[in-house]
Amino acid sequence: MESVLRFKIVAAGIRDPDIAVTVTCPSGREARLDLAYRDERVALEYDG
Repeated sequence: MESVLRFKIVAAGIRDPDIAVTVTCPSGREARLDLAYRDERVALEYDG
């Protein structure tokens, strides 16, 4: 479903987000995001 979301984002004229982004939480724990815009600090998760 992440691929469908990504396709819809691009079809809407929004630039392609980064895929499978790993971030480190303040606690030191790492998390993987489905899609993200790193510079804008925006994360997109699709759980179906």
